[in-house]
Amino acid sequence: MAKETIDVEKVVEWAYRIQCVDRQLGGPDNTPSVVSISGGLGEYVRLGTRVDNSGAATRALGLRLPGDATIVHDAVLSLGDVYLEWRARDVVEVWDARLASEKGMAIVPKGKYLAIAPAYEVGEETQPAPLEVISAAVLVILNGRTGSRPDWYPDWRPGSRYTVEPDRREVMLARATYLAWWLSLCRLAERLSRSLSDFDVTGPEAPEAPWKAHRPNIVEDLTTNLPRVSRKGADKRRRRA
Repeated sequence: MAKETIDVEKVVEWAYRIQCVDRQLGGPDNTPSVVSISGGLGEYVRLGTRVDNSGAATRALGLRLPGDATIVHDAVLSLGDVYLEWRARDVVEVWDARLASEKGMAIVPKGKYLAIAPAYEVGEETQPAPLEVISAAVLVILNGRTGSRPDWYPDWRPGSRYTVEPDRREVMLARATYLAWWLSLCRLAERLSRSLSDFDVTGPEAPEAPWKAHRPNIVEDLTTNLPRVSRKGADKRRRRA
């Protein structure tokens, strides 16, 4: 039987919005955990599961879930954190552990927080740049449940005098969160490649930085290390948003 070609964003929506895989695997006695997507945004989601592998939980609870849904769930749970490195004038670099390693950087503890520094300088007298942490799994699940994408303020203009408009920092944080979600989908598509029985996962088809095409006359001080991806794979290149 031929597999259905599906974008990674759509297979996530199928698993979490249609199959509700995370809520079913939570079980009646599981205490949901509260996880912060981003301290700056203050967004929270209650995850209905704390298991590391959905297969065992499915068998124990006697659930009848499509095998592909549990594979998607396991792959999402395996996603690492994404990190935002803020610089002057609302410039942000988006990192994950893989990007940091490829760029010769290291994510290191700095007091109660995490920071990024050149790997060869770790342990020396350096000033690592502090990081804001975003849970990739939570971010993907939250948007998969609603079939939505992170808001990036498409109608925002810099210098607006309307009090109801978000300030520039809030817009930059929202767009950095969108980039973190997009990077997470890239990693997830790689994990799901040739892993599902009924689907051939591609993408993501979602644009990397939709604000660039939406209002090309607006210049954003937002930079990113994110890889440029095609529907079947990824290559890495620094880009400016």
